[in-house]
Amino acid sequence: MAWKWLNRAGRDRLSFQWPLPSSDRPGEWTDGNGAHESLRATSNVCFAITRFGLCDHMHARLFEAECGNRREYKNGFVLCDRIRLTKEVLSWNCKVMLQFARACLRKTLDEIALREELRCRLERASTCDPWGPERDPEVESECSSLHDGFKQMALRSDVATIRDSMERVEVFLSRVGMWITHEFVRRGAEFSIPYYVSVETDYAWAEVFGDYTSKTREFSKWKQDVLLSLLYH
Repeated sequence: MAWKWLNRAGRDRLSFQWPLPSSDRPGEWTDGNGAHESLRATSNVCFAITRFGLCDHMHARLFEAECGNRREYKNGFVLCDRIRLTKEVLSWNCKVMLQFARACLRKTLDEIALREELRCRLERASTCDPWGPERDPEVESECSSLHDGFKQMALRSDVATIRDSMERVEVFLSRVGMWITHEFVRRGAEFSIPYYVSVETDYAWAEVFGDYTSKTREFSKWKQDVLLSLLYH
């Protein structure tokens, strides 16, 4: 399945006006090798978003897309010769935007709290010699579970600073939630809230766990699953 993010007027980030679907029929096929200058600028191909890029390119409107003659998948995109928009995902609204943003933030804060707890456990364990004359079975078990790779991960960054940053985002989100349906909608920028929170939480996970680790990939997949479940529940 593939999608296109468009602005409120139905234009993409290259300012191309896409043929939009109606209630009973899809939009016209758009040929990347045809007359559309903005599409010819992208190496004579069209591109749509796969689920792997769904959280990284948010905009005001979301459409399901049908791709003709798919060429390859790359960095969350599907490249193809032509695309038509088949249906607008009308569930992408202010309520879902805030639900997604809050879910990302809560998941991140919960993970940071767990990291801080594990850091304290690690510091306690490191002050004892569990293999000494007075062996403490609980500490021994704790030490054995904290292998070198995990120690590096737990100690690699100032988790408290990251937590403070995420808590500031949480305060911002609680305030903006009261007027997102007014000011942001008036400006056509309500999508910027979940996008901003998604980016900030990505940064937090990268700081805590490092870029392109199994944990950051796990978080990316979790975000995709949450967004899709909100859109297609």
